[in-house]
Amino acid sequence: MPSPWTGTPDAHGSGISSGSVDIETGEMEAEPIAAAVNPSFVVPRAEGRGFWVITEPEQGGEVVSFELVDRRVQEVGRLRTGADAPCHLAVDAERGLAYVSHYHGGAVAVLALARDGAPSAGVAMMRAPQAWDGVDRAALRSRPHAAALVPGTEEVLVADCGRDVLLLYRVRATVEGATAELLDALLLPPGTGPRHVAFHAELQVAFVSNQNDAGVSVVRRVIDGDRPRLELTGILPVRGLGRQTAIPSEIALHPTEPVLYMANRADDSLSVLEIVSETGALVERSTVDVLGRNPRHFAVHPDGGLVLVANQDSDDVVSFRLEDRGRTVSWTGHRLAVDTPTCVAYRR
Repeated sequence: MPSPWTGTPDAHGSGISSGSVDIETGEMEAEPIAAAVNPSFVVPRAEGRGFWVITEPEQGGEVVSFELVDRRVQEVGRLRTGADAPCHLAVDAERGLAYVSHYHGGAVAVLALARDGAPSAGVAMMRAPQAWDGVDRAALRSRPHAAALVPGTEEVLVADCGRDVLLLYRVRATVEGATAELLDALLLPPGTGPRHVAFHAELQVAFVSNQNDAGVSVVRRVIDGDRPRLELTGILPVRGLGRQTAIPSEIALHPTEPVLYMANRADDSLSVLEIVSETGALVERSTVDVLGRNPRHFAVHPDGGLVLVANQDSDDVVSFRLEDRGRTVSWTGHRLAVDTPTCVAYRR
């Protein structure tokens, strides 16, 4: 769990914390394990061997790799990302590539990873086009907030909440590093604010949290000839609990069921949505109180029985039980004190 001390409003965290959760009860415990970084997002390595984090200062930023040796944390390497304020990290470990989104820097950096997981070099920089299909959005500042891999391909989706666009790139490794080809740019309605992406590999559908209009964009990846393109099939408004206008953050799929979850900041809630068609059509089933303030991130346990919600402004992580094939969410009665939690992830 990353817990930054700068770069996030009112941040006062202590670095990276690691711990455990009881799958049956939802009880959690944790302790700081890496205080020498100012992290905001974490991605675990395979087989629990370590993890990658990004640091998020207003200027600059790094990817840092750690490994776990005899329950001790050792830094493997670090590398500057090449732009300001990295806010999200996606890792293609099989191909040795990391994708770092920069909210203020207006770019997604592609970094090469060495065999030991250390970031070794910046190999490409992806920037949103100013115009597409005759529509000019140059006046809007590009603010990429997240990248998501398209499994089984060399493709990456990028959500740019500044220019209201979802981008599809093909990234190919080369002897010199990597090349990034823009395959399609799906212009969303102005003011949508796409933030994070959950991609359903079987349906070939991307679900995008819209932080500026409180909704979910449903986007199909379709093959047109030999070239993939993106098609918007609908936008579902999400009201949350109605306490305040929802500002969506993280969005994620249940590991085995056709259920989607989305956290809503300001309204401080978690929406439960069901996928009801092969085109990704959604129905909102319920909304629950996250019992904290500003749910910036959450993680569904790999077995589908729990979800942990990181409430950034109330300094806690709260566990909820998932029942009825993921459709029913209820508090376990447990919460864990963590200063300014901005992300939570499970060791693989």
